[in-house]
Amino acid sequence: PFVMFVSVDLFAVAAMASGLFAWRRQRFGTAAAMAGVALASGSWTWLLLVVFAVDALRNERIALAAKVIGSGLLLAGLLSLPRLVAGQPLLQRVDFNPGEGSLLYVISLGSGTTYNYGLLVFGIGLAATFFIAQWSVRLPFDFRLEPLLALLIAIQLLTATGIQPQSLTHLL
Repeated sequence: PFVMFVSVDLFAVAAMASGLFAWRRQRFGTAAAMAGVALASGSWTWLLLVVFAVDALRNERIALAAKVIGSGLLLAGLLSLPRLVAGQPLLQRVDFNPGEGSLLYVISLGSGTTYNYGLLVFGIGLAATFFIAQWSVRLPFDFRLEPLLALLIAIQLLTATGIQPQSLTHLL
């Protein structure tokens, strides 16, 4: 809470929340724009696109979701052009070493040994994310998207070794 208002992650969190708000109100152009801004601001915001896809599959609006997700990705690419011109990579380099504050880092501090299972834990997190997304599509009852997004973020918080934990805790 002490660094939340000076962190650049807050911009990505606001864009992601706005995108979800717009999607829920069926303002799909705004949802695509906010998803693009969020994705250009923070690489972990791809979870919003997963939630859009889950909701679209549940409501049989696959073509609409493809347009929204494609437009969001295109806008994220356009907004990232200055980064490319400056010589920085388009995608953030994934570091599979335990990041400071991550679950593996805390375990290694407590045990006194360095665990370098980052890639394995990252893979488990991705698999869990896609398993839960697939399970959510098949649920026979309607549900809100916000708890699904919070669950996916929590999984990333526990398993994404290269992402700084404060980025995800702000989003959560």
